[in-house]
Amino acid sequence: MKILLSILMFFILSCSSETKKSNLTKPLTIQSSKTIVFVHGMYMTPKTWEPWMAFFKEKGFKVYAPAYPLHDIDPDIQRKKHPDPELAKLTFAQVKEHYKQFIQTLNEKPILIGHSMGGLVVQSLLNDGIGSSAIAISPAPPKGIVSKATAIKHGFGFVTSSWPVINPFASDDSPIFMEEEHFVQKFANGLEESDARQAYQQFIVPESRRLPRSILTDEGAIDFERARGPLLLVAAEEDRVIPNTLVQDNKKAYSESAGITNFIEYKGKGHLLHRQKGWEKIANDCLTWIGENR
Repeated sequence: MKILLSILMFFILSCSSETKKSNLTKPLTIQSSKTIVFVHGMYMTPKTWEPWMAFFKEKGFKVYAPAYPLHDIDPDIQRKKHPDPELAKLTFAQVKEHYKQFIQTLNEKPILIGHSMGGLVVQSLLNDGIGSSAIAISPAPPKGIVSKATAIKHGFGFVTSSWPVINPFASDDSPIFMEEEHFVQKFANGLEESDARQAYQQFIVPESRRLPRSILTDEGAIDFERARGPLLLVAAEEDRVIPNTLVQDNKKAYSESAGITNFIEYKGKGHLLHRQKGWEKIANDCLTWIGENR
């Protein structure tokens, strides 16, 4: 009996020691990384990041913006190929793996900056230690943050903007072709209408329906308590695609994390805040955050 009690006490003290050690561990920082990998969102191409790439390149960073698989050709050609049966097969896991393989060719762990679905890609990569830090701008939510049952919490506009994805009558095998009016009203609010229509012609391409649906599976799961580098979550007050309340819930999910997790919301901005007038202020805030977390 005494032997059993001794073993039990040893186990309790060992666990207590490990807990204290864990609590005393300093959060990981960005360290000296001067490389940035940009990840675009759904329906987009890397061209959407060109102003940000020029901004950070001028600040001394090496910048890269690889395209999703099947997104690296001219938007006109992609639109003419619709519906592309190969695009229909694309999933979140495949997009993430594509970026992982690219990042592993670099000389250092990069800073990851993603928008919308790209915001979830960078969170997931950071969660796996593929990156020194991440900035997720209006990020798609990880698994468990939103469901069909809770979607209405974030407003009727969120439901209508997401309808091409959640429409139960649409097959996984049918890629999504976003109509121009849907883009202008839901995605590009905050841009002048002429700028929104120009952006549609420049950037918008068909998208896999499997890609967003797959994040509701384990492909979209995040271990919120895992050790990782710093994370900045960015929300837009007028976002009709990823409401600010959804980004706030994403932040709350990291409440038990030992990693640095920051949140910032921009008033009067829509989903394409990284392209909206005044984007330079947001980019500069991101630059400041990087400097503060080295």
